[in-house]
Amino acid sequence: MKFIVSNIELLLNRFYDRQFITREVANQGILERFETLLNEYDRTNKLK
Repeated sequence: MKFIVSNIELLLNRFYDRQFITREVANQGILERFETLLNEYDRTNKLK
């Protein structure tokens, strides 16, 4: 029983860690775009 529980825990930990890795990559483009828009707004004082 302990073996099964430890394997399930390992599987869930791997899944949990991968969720944040995937989101980090996906959010990187959004953050870069947002920063670009803020810099553009600061330069021109208007949003496009």
